[in-house]
Amino acid sequence: MALSNPFLTELAAAFGIAEEFWDWKGRLTEVTDETVIAILAAMDVDASDPERARAALDAFRQRPWTRLLPPCVVMERDAPRRVQVHLPHGNWVRVAVRLEEGGFRDIPQVPDDEPPRWVDGVLTGQASFELPADLPLGYHRLQATTEAGQSETTLVVSPSFLGFPASMGEKRAWGYASQLYSVASEDSWGVGDLLDLADLATWSATQQFAGFVLVNPLHAAQPQPPLEASPYLPASRRYVNPLYIRPELVPEYAELDDRARGRIAQIKTKLKKELSGEQLICRDQVWTAKIEALRVIYDHGLRPARRMAFNDFLRREGRALTQFATWSALVTRFGGDWREWPSELKRPSSPTVALFAEQHVDQIIFFTWLQWVADNQLRAAQSAAKDAGMRVGIMNDLAVGVGGSSAEAWTYGNLFADRISVGAPPDHFNQTGQDWAQAPWRPDRLDDLSYAPFRSMVAGILRHSGGIRVDHIMGLFRLWWIPDGMA
Repeated sequence: MALSNPFLTELAAAFGIAEEFWDWKGRLTEVTDETVIAILAAMDVDASDPERARAALDAFRQRPWTRLLPPCVVMERDAPRRVQVHLPHGNWVRVAVRLEEGGFRDIPQVPDDEPPRWVDGVLTGQASFELPADLPLGYHRLQATTEAGQSETTLVVSPSFLGFPASMGEKRAWGYASQLYSVASEDSWGVGDLLDLADLATWSATQQFAGFVLVNPLHAAQPQPPLEASPYLPASRRYVNPLYIRPELVPEYAELDDRARGRIAQIKTKLKKELSGEQLICRDQVWTAKIEALRVIYDHGLRPARRMAFNDFLRREGRALTQFATWSALVTRFGGDWREWPSELKRPSSPTVALFAEQHVDQIIFFTWLQWVADNQLRAAQSAAKDAGMRVGIMNDLAVGVGGSSAEAWTYGNLFADRISVGAPPDHFNQTGQDWAQAPWRPDRLDDLSYAPFRSMVAGILRHSGGIRVDHIMGLFRLWWIPDGMA
């Protein structure tokens, strides 16, 4: 049967919640009221009874009228897009686009027959403006100027179609898929690393004429044993797991004195003995040894030119990296699940977190340095792949999500849906369905943030790779949300 009341049905449609789906046996399955209500509750919408559902629907319809501009506007190039502006009825408004590469474009107003309505005691009107189809691709700023002042929002102009890259020529490329942690050479530390990746890419290109090497997600994990074994349940998808760093490849390693280099050799020799005869990958032991060795290199310091390069990296990554490094330092002190930390540490903006950061500056800088080193070694691996003749090079894998205990969940907080995990419905592969224990992003909050977390994540992954594999790519269009207790 359909949902029990029309307000709940309209709310589900407004928030992109499907009322039914076709199961793996070809049967049309309807979603229950309880499931829809729970999913809406995870997005701060109370639809627990018909009256509350009606009030929530009214609030949803009214919301655009409370803003001068939408929180974000997305359009495809080559197709015009209308944007509605809301302001006190009778007031004038001008709209323009401030282009990413510089300059402005005035946007023409077009007829709009929508009558004004009362919003919070103010008679509010709607004006429509048509964005032209020839705006350049990019992230621009849409500005609205009224007699009361100016407001602006993000305007994203995306391509309508991604064709075959010209750099690929006329032929498709083939390549190897590799779980990097398993590709450990004699010289690595018990886990395949970024130098092993460079060597694998070079061999694949020169000996096998491969066009790419696809690796498992290299996303960052928590920096405290026990390390998460699955690369598909990371702590952050924007940053790289320092487990894949080759210590001897860090330029400052060559500058160490005999005592420091001897210390690193001792750490590595001891690790090799511990791993002798092991049939499984021992991430915890490798991480413990490698982080100790990397600390020795870090303590050596940087020459002026390298210091400038490190500072440039810090400026590029900005506050996001500082927050990730702060989370990393907190994990080493309070454990891997921030939800179990003292309450005053559960928000990155809290004064207690700021005080902790002041008291642990060096440790936080160390974690940012690890990301810089990993970034440099990943760039070197991609350069080696391209220099060896690969048309694509390294192809990174993007996991579908992160766990609720992750750095992303701590950093972005209410961007994630509360008491929801992502999975898959029953199918031939798993007839009881799947719960991946991953917290989903809220689409409405992503829109409010102009999709900045998603944009920075993808930019980080593609910075030093020739391609990307998106795990469960349908997740860009739909996700199977599972409310707590309803699996």
